[in-house]
Amino acid sequence: MGPQDNRRQWVYYLCLLSIISRNKLT
Repeated sequence: MGPQDNRRQWVYYLCLLSIISRNKLT
């Protein structure tokens, strides 16, 4: 488990945040 795995988690969280933000906006 190196830095690459950490970056993947970051992207996952970003995607989740984006979806939540869109749901809150609408």
